[in-house]
Amino acid sequence: MIALFLASAVAADHEVSVEIGHLQNSDPTYELFTAPNHNGMLTYGARGGVAVHDRVAVIASWSHTRRGAWVSAGDQSFVAAWAGDFWGVGVRADLEPLPWLLPYLSAEALLVRGLVRFDENPDVSDNVGQLADAALAPGGAFAVGVELRIPKGSAPFTLAWHLQAGYGLVGKLSFSTIDEEMQPGGLLVRGGMGVRF
Repeated sequence: MIALFLASAVAADHEVSVEIGHLQNSDPTYELFTAPNHNGMLTYGARGGVAVHDRVAVIASWSHTRRGAWVSAGDQSFVAAWAGDFWGVGVRADLEPLPWLLPYLSAEALLVRGLVRFDENPDVSDNVGQLADAALAPGGAFAVGVELRIPKGSAPFTLAWHLQAGYGLVGKLSFSTIDEEMQPGGLLVRGGMGVRF
């Protein structure tokens, strides 16, 4: 294995990618914004990386999720909406057993901003009956992934596809205005494509 690692002729590359993903959210508060037993958050976003050493890159990522549902309580109905932004910074280390195959490990520190909104009249942006609150929490994400790429050869850049799975954990998001907390976390899956240069 060490010989395979040392034999890799190409160092880690810079990258820009777009991603879609899934992060588990089994917190009961999340059920206010989605169907019962729907415990996953679909995310979309982007990530970038800068090679700092052979086989190692510093990565930064952003992903967004949103969800909403009509809620009926007695004779009232309103929209319950949730949105989250996940900013990450971390490292990625890879191997290159083949010119087109790169398994890797990644670890990121996260900062998560959550926004909740309850609105009986969502068509009016300044509705006085609207309740909204935002919260910040730290977190972390750890993943094992694989990247498939077109070998660069003498070209200055190439295309690559990646898929990773791991675990994401977020601290409690405390929404004081509505007296609720939410703590997303669990299985994390991301996939996407982009440019390596």
